[in-house]
Amino acid sequence: MPPEKNHPRDGGRKDGGVSRRRFFQTVGVTAAGTAAELQQANADAAVRDDGPKILGPNPVRTRLNVNGRPTEFVAEPATTLLEALRERCDVTGPKEVCDRAACGGCTVLVDGEPIASCMMLALDATDRPITTVEGIGSVENPDPLQTAMAEFDAMQCGFCTPGVVTATRALLDRNPKPSLPEIRSALAGNLCRCGTYPNIFNAVLVASGQPPVDEPTDRGANGGERA
Repeated sequence: MPPEKNHPRDGGRKDGGVSRRRFFQTVGVTAAGTAAELQQANADAAVRDDGPKILGPNPVRTRLNVNGRPTEFVAEPATTLLEALRERCDVTGPKEVCDRAACGGCTVLVDGEPIASCMMLALDATDRPITTVEGIGSVENPDPLQTAMAEFDAMQCGFCTPGVVTATRALLDRNPKPSLPEIRSALAGNLCRCGTYPNIFNAVLVASGQPPVDEPTDRGANGGERA
């Protein structure tokens, strides 16, 4: 019996031809080289002011207006607003906790509305006014809400506090004197692991010019009197 000319181990090569293995290797190398060149071209275009608007998968130019300060950077289109704030804008108030928009730890204001920044793309927030807890008040000039939160010891570990303050600020902006049920409803998506909800609710009431519902026993550091 004559020997087989196309042995399975030779990759299907015919005499004088190119094996399947060699063919796919050549195609693979060519495709990889083309993809690398395209990626570099897109990346170069993304950082040029006059470059075309490219929406991925390679890095694109993004411009955010955070607490009144514009910031430009280049990032992948899949970059979330939370990632951009913390990693590109030097804003660490919003916290990545559940990464599912279920705890309120990453709440920021976009166009004045509370948004879970972990579920919003940075590109979708381009040129829209973004406010984080850093933009609500400072140590030297705190917002009345922040003063009341400290006065009522409405934080323990403090991890949820930036999201609570931000969501509450949005509530007070649209409803300066909310009722207790309205406060509870507005903060229903903000979870406090330390369970300081009564103190949080009282702080919001006082910040809105209303009396607290229940005086906490550990109120303030000056004998229970408000400064």
